[in-house]
Amino acid sequence: IEAGLNVVAALHILEHQTDDKYLSVVLSEVRADVEGGSLLSQALARHPKVFSRLYVAMVEAGEASGTLDRVLDRVATQIEKETQIKRRVKGAMIYPIVVLCFASLVLTGLLLFIVPVFVKIFAQLNGQLPTLTQLVMHASNLLKGYWFVIFPAIGLSVWGFFRWKQTEHGRQAWDRFRLRIPMKIGDVVLKVTMARFSRTLATLVGAGVDIIKALEITGQTAGNWVVEEALHGVRQKVHEGVPIAQPLLENEVFPPMVSQMVKIGEESGELEQMLGKIADFYEDEVDAAVASLTSIIEPVMMIAVGVMVGVIIISMYLPMFKMLQLVK
Repeated sequence: IEAGLNVVAALHILEHQTDDKYLSVVLSEVRADVEGGSLLSQALARHPKVFSRLYVAMVEAGEASGTLDRVLDRVATQIEKETQIKRRVKGAMIYPIVVLCFASLVLTGLLLFIVPVFVKIFAQLNGQLPTLTQLVMHASNLLKGYWFVIFPAIGLSVWGFFRWKQTEHGRQAWDRFRLRIPMKIGDVVLKVTMARFSRTLATLVGAGVDIIKALEITGQTAGNWVVEEALHGVRQKVHEGVPIAQPLLENEVFPPMVSQMVKIGEESGELEQMLGKIADFYEDEVDAAVASLTSIIEPVMMIAVGVMVGVIIISMYLPMFKMLQLVK
């Protein structure tokens, strides 16, 4: 579009350029709608699974102001920034998840296949076994005897948790809990949310979207119900004529730096730039926090794995110390 192509021609090129078959079909439908007389924003709005509320609102603002090329560039930057944050957080979680899964498999294998061998040996000796050994043996017998109940129950529990999270009550409870998770995980979640909030609001304000609508869209795309609810209150106060910084100051969800920077931005007429600085700051904070969190989680996970496997091995070898006495 910046090069002078009309929207239909640009969509036609994108349609044939993409390797994603589903996206190609969607672009074909968007092009057909635009050729039929619809605005680009209206055509995009018919595909909410592909084009988010933020995307459509930005395109709508670009069409109204005649700066569609610049607005689309802002949308691209916004998506790239969000993707970078998601990639950092996901990358930091891969190691602990892999270690946890591996440890669970090792623990299950020990209880199912190794412990029963020792159980037979101990049963032949008819001696009094240590309490720890008895506990591990009971766990092994339970897993071996009722694996067809335990494994489906675990699978159903995981499935039920994700289904619960999709309900309104579940989403609210989970989002509140995420902000309170210990070991600085809650802090990372808040920083990610603040970075997304600031970047989204800066992008919308810079594109010329009305501040009330910008706050509404920012709330919907915040990614956390607590922040979404807080922004709903902020929007109501702003609608009554109160400056944005005031309700931000009154709400403990928003760190003091956010509200102070917004206040400076409003007073100086550079709200977009201040919000951009907040987003940059929190994106850097997320980088540092994720690195710090990874350095904490790695040794904790290794200790947890060592304890799980160690308890089983020690419980199996404790009776060996009095094996001679049992044999006698």
